[in-house]
Amino acid sequence: TDAEHLFREAKRLDLLGQLFEAQNKFKEAIELASSENKIREKTSYYNYARTLEKQGKVAEAIDMYTKADCHRFEVPRMLLMRPRELLAYLNNSEELEVKNWHAQYTESTGDMETALHLYEQAKDTLSMTRLLCYFNREDEEHDMLEELWPLAILAPRHSQIDVAKFYEDNNQSDRAVMLYHKANLLHKALDVAFRTRQYSALQLIIMDVNADSDPALIRKCADYFMQNDQIDKAVDLLATGKDYMAALELIQQHNVVLSEELAEKLTVEKKSDDDAEHERLRIYTLEKIAEIAFDQGNYHLATKKFTQAGNKLRAMKALLKSGDTEKICFFAQVSRNSEIYIMAGNYLQSLDWQNQSEILKNIISFYSKGKAMDLLANFYVACAQVEIDEFQNYEKALDALNQASKCLIKVVTPRDPDVHKRAVELVNSRMSTIKRYLDIKR
Repeated sequence: TDAEHLFREAKRLDLLGQLFEAQNKFKEAIELASSENKIREKTSYYNYARTLEKQGKVAEAIDMYTKADCHRFEVPRMLLMRPRELLAYLNNSEELEVKNWHAQYTESTGDMETALHLYEQAKDTLSMTRLLCYFNREDEEHDMLEELWPLAILAPRHSQIDVAKFYEDNNQSDRAVMLYHKANLLHKALDVAFRTRQYSALQLIIMDVNADSDPALIRKCADYFMQNDQIDKAVDLLATGKDYMAALELIQQHNVVLSEELAEKLTVEKKSDDDAEHERLRIYTLEKIAEIAFDQGNYHLATKKFTQAGNKLRAMKALLKSGDTEKICFFAQVSRNSEIYIMAGNYLQSLDWQNQSEILKNIISFYSKGKAMDLLANFYVACAQVEIDEFQNYEKALDALNQASKCLIKVVTPRDPDVHKRAVELVNSRMSTIKRYLDIKR
């Protein structure tokens, strides 16, 4: 047909196979898959088996399901309403998975003795032991529980859960917790561990909690730590689960020490896309971390987090509290902000600038870059006074006052014109006095 021709030309053998099946040409579809499209061979066998099953051709359907390699489940399902044929199929099969299905089916009917025998044939030791528990055939319960343990550790997840329930019912909650944990039933493991106060087991379970864990589970663990006055562990867990606000609230309430590592854990990652809400949260948490660090006296951490939040002024205020002169000067240089330049200049004036020329140069530089001519003038006046009081060097004092006068001239719009006028008059008056003194001295 035209469709067959087009599919072959386009090399769409998968669609050609589906076309054959839609036309009920299953043998052609299987032949095509076997010779030219191996990846679809089992699918073709399976689809043919489903059609044969609907037509009531059971023997042929069994053959096709087997070739499709899904007979272990599909054949027992198909024969479920044909008890004799099902029993014959199950009895004749030597496959362990089929025997195990047979055992489970028999157990569901309540025939535990036969089920036990079938589990033995399927070599399902754990299910055998579970039924033995049911029969209570062991002489000593303790021995039975001990023998069950190594089997449970290696068992599939659903069996581990069954055995965990058995241990829980037999007052061996430590093993129950371990099996629930191993089966990744963390909520149940935590419930039993909380109830039976298994603190070491709790620590192991919590090690598996991460950012992808259920928020309710994380909150439950954190609540447990809070109830046991282990606030630092609760904070760390909330940080791991990215519940940043709850963690920061706990830190503030209980004055938990905010380390560099914890601060980084609480820092919201910056997204590459333009997510305004996420960015607001990121900045808010950064500033909150910085405020807590500031209150705890960790000024360098506060500076770092305020800087990451883009709040350079608060970062500078935190840095000034640290008294780290080298970093203060560096931060002022890289910030290129007039307010920060002035803050740095003001701070440096509180140091021994009279005996450290580098600090003196930085004060002049920062006030100049901050365009704070009035403050620079005041500094030059202070320099002049030092030259007179400590060194009796009136020539240098006059030079300093000259610089102060030049600075005051550059102030175009003073904040307080009256104060500015008095400052100009004071500088001029002092300059006149020193000049007269120097003239007399000569």
